[in-house]
Amino acid sequence: MKKLIITASFMALVWSFSCSGDSEEALFDRPDCSVPVSLSGDIMPLLQSNCAIDGCHTAGTGLPDFMVKENILEYADEIKKRTREGSMPPPYSGIVLTSEEINMITCWVDQGKKDN
Repeated sequence: MKKLIITASFMALVWSFSCSGDSEEALFDRPDCSVPVSLSGDIMPLLQSNCAIDGCHTAGTGLPDFMVKENILEYADEIKKRTREGSMPPPYSGIVLTSEEINMITCWVDQGKKDN
C-alpha cells in the first residue's frame, strides 16, 4: 500500500508539471528581453542585411520589401514566427541567423513592435 501511495504521489507530481500552459520549448527557450530593442538601430539593419537581399525581400519579388520600414512593421509577427521556427531565412539561402539575432527579433515584437 505504501508503494502505491508513493507511486501515485510521484505520478501526480509529474502530471502537474506536464499540464502547464507552456510547451517545454517555451519554458526553456525564452529570451531575456530586459534590454529594449530598436527598430531603426537593431531590426532594420538585421533584416536588410540578411533578408532584403537580391531575389528575396526586395521590391519586385512579390515578397514584402524589407527595405521599407512599414512592411517590417506590418509583417513583424510573421517575421518573429518564421525566424523562430527556422523557416526564414530559408535553409537553402545559406544565411543563418544566430540565436541572439532571432531573440532580438522576438524581443522587439514582444516589446510592442515599436517604431523607434
